[in-house]
Amino acid sequence: MQLKHIKSLQLSKAIVSKMTMEVRNEYELFLENQLMFFRDFFPTGYESLDDTHNILLAIVEGEIVAFRYFYFHNRVCELFNTYVDSANRRQSIATQLIEDSIHISHQNRLNKFVIRMASENAERTGLYHKYKVLGNHKFNTSQFTIYYAGKEAVIG
Repeated sequence: MQLKHIKSLQLSKAIVSKMTMEVRNEYELFLENQLMFFRDFFPTGYESLDDTHNILLAIVEGEIVAFRYFYFHNRVCELFNTYVDSANRRQSIATQLIEDSIHISHQNRLNKFVIRMASENAERTGLYHKYKVLGNHKFNTSQFTIYYAGKEAVIG
């Protein structure tokens, strides 16, 4: 697996065309929702000079099978979205994307992270526990604030 880091929210048509159909559909839905989020919560403009939008892509045999979106805002990394094509799950792709997004943040001198998961389901509960383990062990010099189904947890 190869990872590609792109500093942007919107990907070019050439890149999107290399996604599996499932990942493309999820990316397009994510992008629509994310742009709506920015319009709703930052109506006068959400970007400052310090904001950086990041997408990590997981590429297997020339095809994009997963993406991870995160952005830097006010010296904090907001870890927003990870999606892996269903045919490529259970291969640690999501874990690699999550860990690499944290490493990239550290390279940019960020060690505070915010994770938001609105509703509960088995997959998100697994992610919640993964972030707790990462925050308590592998990345214990970082602070993770996790909002999960109306609850807040601060780790680190």
